[in-house]
Amino acid sequence: MKKYFKIGLDVDDILFSCNEYAVALANEEYGFEPPMTVEEVRSWGKTGRRTDVLLAYYRREEFVRSQPLLPGAAEFVKELSRRAEVFFITALPPHLMGIRAARLMEAFPMVPGENIIMGSRKELMNVDMLLDDGGHNISASGSAYPVLMRRPWN
Repeated sequence: MKKYFKIGLDVDDILFSCNEYAVALANEEYGFEPPMTVEEVRSWGKTGRRTDVLLAYYRREEFVRSQPLLPGAAEFVKELSRRAEVFFITALPPHLMGIRAARLMEAFPMVPGENIIMGSRKELMNVDMLLDDGGHNISASGSAYPVLMRRPWN
């Protein structure tokens, strides 16, 4: 059956836990008191606050390899892929791209590998709907239905 609707899904904090996972790791590693919370992550990049330690996790191979799948993500993508063509559109450093692709193919075998798009220029993707947790990606999106996920950093 031909699918006429194309949906782009961001990966971090849409399918895999990213900020919450990094916060948990940072609390364990640094012993913050009071413990850091995901609500403290209020923007992208360096802020001069204690949340800056999270940036190092996002560049670590082991972090990308071990990010937990969010509850319901596999079922969500499986159901979505029955109704539309699904694309993973994910931005991460080049040295982590192979790890991310392997994780996506393992977790979501119903989505073909050629539907994994890596890069930060999400506005160039020609999808009908984009689900993302980055306001900058949604505001620049050319999709007919851009969906910004409600997160503290937006």
